[in-house]
Amino acid sequence: MSSGGITAVQPKGGQPVITAHGTNGTVYFDGHILKIVRSGLIARSTVGRGVKEIPVESITAIQWKSPGISTGMIQFTLSGGSERRSRFGHQSREAMRDENSVVFRPHRKREFESLATAVRQAIGGGSRPEPVPQPPTQAPPPGWYQDPDGTGHQRWWDG
Repeated sequence: MSSGGITAVQPKGGQPVITAHGTNGTVYFDGHILKIVRSGLIARSTVGRGVKEIPVESITAIQWKSPGISTGMIQFTLSGGSERRSRFGHQSREAMRDENSVVFRPHRKREFESLATAVRQAIGGGSRPEPVPQPPTQAPPPGWYQDPDGTGHQRWWDG
């Protein structure tokens, strides 16, 4: 299936794979695994050739730079990974060398928007542990008060 440059392939018994073609790599996402494939001259000269597979559970955030006149960028932040701030005006250039980023041209914006939306839904709807509600603190029974020494004990007051 294809619509305006967005490719979605239906694997056997699974969700459609969203494909987005960038300058320094192609990204595939099936709802569970994000795969960044590096091939071609630009990818080899910047990041290196190869495939990186990232389970959706490892993705904690997506950084997005919309393409202006030149290029846009999508970067995936991973749990346990180190994150650097780009220098002003160098974000796309530094993303070319980052293994978790893909740079794209303006005519590929819709592909990457669809990819970003699908990944955000997957990481937002994931099975993250719910916070355990704490029981409400109870006041001491009538006639008792907290120990002023801060030991956590209660004392009886008979007036």
